[in-house]
Amino acid sequence: MTHSHDLPITPLGFDELTSESRELLRGRYERLGYLGDVFGVLGNNDGALRSFVAFADSSAKAADSNIREVVALAVAAATGAEPELFQHEHRALRLGFTREAIAAVESLDPNHPDLPADAAVVQAASTAAARGEWKQARESLAQLVSEAGADHAVGVLLQIGYYLMATSMGHILGLGAPVSSIFTDFRDE
Repeated sequence: MTHSHDLPITPLGFDELTSESRELLRGRYERLGYLGDVFGVLGNNDGALRSFVAFADSSAKAADSNIREVVALAVAAATGAEPELFQHEHRALRLGFTREAIAAVESLDPNHPDLPADAAVVQAASTAAARGEWKQARESLAQLVSEAGADHAVGVLLQIGYYLMATSMGHILGLGAPVSSIFTDFRDE
């Protein structure tokens, strides 16, 4: 985990946030047991923090939780954002993903045999966007529209945008992972 003195902007602790922001983040804070560094850093500008949380919450409503995890895992894997990747590995397990399915999403291979059936085009769009392969991202999004409808595709698009923003902030700030990978004990070091 990154120490706050190593960050270019010192993150606030949960108790240092305004009362409005504490209430807004209480559920996340209690579920995770910590306040993520991005939220702590944004807490230095309460309006920015609340706008970020509002965008996160509203964009999350546009896609179901399993699809959100596919987007989060694919974007984090494609951008090498370990803090997001490791947190979402744990979240995916809690949602019922198998380790094999998580590894399949992280492989960034839309033809991986362990990839959940409805995840391939979402993974492809997320990965392409994270890599700046805009034509491929657009083609994957168009395929998603034809397979699942524009409403679903918009939800995926918003989630891709959110996770690109979150992983970019993590890289800019130099954040460390607050938890280890679920594969730590299973990978050869």
